[in-house]
Amino acid sequence: MNGRDKIFGAIRSRLHRTVDVEEARAAIAERVKTKRAESRAVASQDELITRFRTLLSEGGSGSAECSADELGTQIEEYLRGRQISPEVVVAPADAIERYKLDSSALQMRTGAMRKDDRTSITEAISGVAETGSVLLASSPQFPALASFIVQTHIVLVKRESIVASLEDSWDELRHRHVRVPRHCVWVTGASSTGDIDMRLVIGAQGPRMLQIFIVD
Repeated sequence: MNGRDKIFGAIRSRLHRTVDVEEARAAIAERVKTKRAESRAVASQDELITRFRTLLSEGGSGSAECSADELGTQIEEYLRGRQISPEVVVAPADAIERYKLDSSALQMRTGAMRKDDRTSITEAISGVAETGSVLLASSPQFPALASFIVQTHIVLVKRESIVASLEDSWDELRHRHVRVPRHCVWVTGASSTGDIDMRLVIGAQGPRMLQIFIVD
């Protein structure tokens, strides 16, 4: 093969790769469009919650439904079943009273996070049926680190706050906050990465376990 053939061969190869990339992008866009249409087509709150919990399970996260009266006991049992200490950080602070956690045997505190904190209980703005995500927003009572530096992250989300799409969760945020919080994050499953020797590592950059409680 002479030099000219090599040049044309390289051009053809690059064009082929470009077409492949464009096709891949189009396929991804179509999948996102389909998923969004499926989420928006859901007719009832029960179906939204079913889809939300299915995606949580597929992503390796746990979920449970309960009333506020049952919540404290459910969290205690979850931690006990995994031999995890009942010492937890709660954010925001007023969630303790609103979710009736003060009647439980959990050893709770609020405020700034410490490096030795292992478990947090936080409240989500909403859950997203489209992706199996929860939307968390920081505030003076909700330190952003409560979602990241612990090993076990327990998230509380109101049943009526499970929405169809990411866009709907943003609407929910704007409805509940006069101003956009300094820090917002959609959490989808426990922390994981495949960058280390091409092996899946859980908890490398955040919580190893994510458990969602959907509360009536």
